[in-house]
Amino acid sequence: MFMAAILWESVIASVYWSILWPGDRGKHEGSWYYWNAGDHAAPIILLTIDFLLNRIYFELNQIWPNIAVFLVYGLVNIGVTYGTGKPVYDPISWDSVGSWCLGIAMIPLCALYFLMWYFLTKCKFRAMQMHDSIQYVPTPSITAETQQNDES
Repeated sequence: MFMAAILWESVIASVYWSILWPGDRGKHEGSWYYWNAGDHAAPIILLTIDFLLNRIYFELNQIWPNIAVFLVYGLVNIGVTYGTGKPVYDPISWDSVGSWCLGIAMIPLCALYFLMWYFLTKCKFRAMQMHDSIQYVPTPSITAETQQNDES
């Protein structure tokens, strides 16, 4: 769950602050402006702190289910946009080549964020020597030779 949360929040924060926020600046006034900005900043900040402080590990093979969920969300977004006639996100209206390119660009963006978190995991575990924090005790195997020694 954490992996999906930080992956989605990475995409949400980068898309919001780079594409959607400039259009939102005039829409929200007063405290709502700060609430909306905090709503798109606090989750990624807190999840990143959680990632840094805990032994959260990204495995490369987990990219596929995360991309699959992302694709399903994209299909739902297209369905809602065409079903209601109003885009979920104004820049991704699915009615022009540019908006389709922007929408489809979310898939490699999601994959790149996953790879970023994967490599940050590798760096974190190496730098903090987290891979050595568990003491692995070899278990003795019982062989014919050890059985004979025990019997005598």
